[in-house]
Amino acid sequence: MTLRCLANTCVVSLLLLLAALLANPVHAAEPPPTLSLSFPQCPEGDVSDSGCLLRLSLSGPSKTSVSGNLSLDVPEGMTRPATPGEDFVPLDNLHWNIPAGNLHIDIPVTFHGDRRHEEDESLRARVDELSGATFALYDFSYVTLLNDDDPPPLNIGKVLCDEGNSGITLCEVAISLQGESEAGFQGNFTFYGDGEQPATVGIDVLEIDSIPGEVDPKRRKAATLNGGWQIEAGANATTIPLQIVGDTADEGPESLLLVLFTQNSGVGRRSQGSAMITIMDDDVGGAGLWAGDASVLEADSGEETTMRFEVALSPPSDSEVRVAWTTSATADASAAIDFINDSGVLVFAAGETRKFVDVTVIGDDEAEPDETFALRLGLPVGAVIRRQQGIGTIRNDEPSPGRLRLLHSTSIRADESADEVPVLMERIDGDSGEVGIAYATVDGSATGFLDSNDWAGKSGTTSKGGGFDYESASGTLVWGAGQSHIEDITLNLLDDNELEPDEDFYLIIDAPTGGATLGEPNQVRIEIVDNDTQIFSGGFEASSDVAD
Repeated sequence: MTLRCLANTCVVSLLLLLAALLANPVHAAEPPPTLSLSFPQCPEGDVSDSGCLLRLSLSGPSKTSVSGNLSLDVPEGMTRPATPGEDFVPLDNLHWNIPAGNLHIDIPVTFHGDRRHEEDESLRARVDELSGATFALYDFSYVTLLNDDDPPPLNIGKVLCDEGNSGITLCEVAISLQGESEAGFQGNFTFYGDGEQPATVGIDVLEIDSIPGEVDPKRRKAATLNGGWQIEAGANATTIPLQIVGDTADEGPESLLLVLFTQNSGVGRRSQGSAMITIMDDDVGGAGLWAGDASVLEADSGEETTMRFEVALSPPSDSEVRVAWTTSATADASAAIDFINDSGVLVFAAGETRKFVDVTVIGDDEAEPDETFALRLGLPVGAVIRRQQGIGTIRNDEPSPGRLRLLHSTSIRADESADEVPVLMERIDGDSGEVGIAYATVDGSATGFLDSNDWAGKSGTTSKGGGFDYESASGTLVWGAGQSHIEDITLNLLDDNELEPDEDFYLIIDAPTGGATLGEPNQVRIEIVDNDTQIFSGGFEASSDVAD
């Protein structure tokens, strides 16, 4: 730039130019805003249409409108893809516009809901022909359709296990889906020694991959077996293996309570079913016939489902064995209304050990407690009947506050040194509304202490238990609406060094709230097995096993 000045006119011109620049500064061109796509995760909904919003957001306001086209599709090779037209409404170059000064636009994504249990599915949202902005990072995002359907209920089969005379006998407890699932389904299990003659972990049954004498002592004290189960996507069944320790003792049948559950965030352990597993005593002499229990979820009105009972022969026979069976109504379930009465004859060929009886269960839409009926065995040929009756349970599937009960039979045995005894409670027959139940311990021959003051008053005695045998407990358990998970009450035992008879106390539940009813059993006996020994001056030991 060249200035030609006459006299002092150059200075004046420069001053005028500077003033003009200050009044009208020259600005660099502002960059356009950037566009981002959200990654929504949306419940797929039921059979009707539903949806959620995909947000297109600008990093800042624009002086001009921002526009483009949006497509919803599924690219090739996408993991767990949603199906266009079946799972969602596809879009092809839908034009959108964000007016000047606005920061975002929400575009609805429409889903077609279903009632299938399946894996979460995804689709792609893609923007092209963008005008008035640039992409912050990507020109696409993903929309996830979250499965909101419960898996089908589980049925537990093979509830009768062979004992054997020595070594290890593998018993595979079968669990299967009552219905279809397109997704894998997994959870955990726990076996508890339970019933009139509970099996003992480490003596009668072993953890998987362990051998006699190598069971974790803590596991043995707790008298539980724990592990995981999984049904793969597309399958409908799996097995849980148990290692049964054989013997030749005439001891009668022993039992384990199997509880299946899934872990749900914010809900806790959700019960997926339970069954009593019986270890058949084959040392009585001769082949014996055993009827197993069964259960099934009730179908809707006008529909039917099948309940399968297991009948076992243990030990196997070298010749043919026959036994008649018949179904029998109880005070709960009625023939021709709740199930179809039937009868027949089972024939075991030489060497066969398992037969099954299928009974048709009739569905309804009534909110009612679980109903039971019986399968009875009779007129055996070539064997004797060891367990004549199997109980079939029709589990209610209608909305109801449900029943609250202890998930044990009449008693639990625990070594004095076990420290803790878990007692399980569950909500069955419904999960409508919030419900609760009160519980409390009651002394039997064992004595409980109520608080730390009681405990301190006895702390000077020579007994580690301070004269007490367990810690008294009371309180209330609450289940929220839609919750049917298992709750456990941990009862603390107090170990001592005293040689004494076995002792017992009771846990009782009462006063259900929220419309729930009190189920059976409503109390359980906890038997504390003394395992102390005493050294006498002669150098020999005595244990509580021989003490009166």
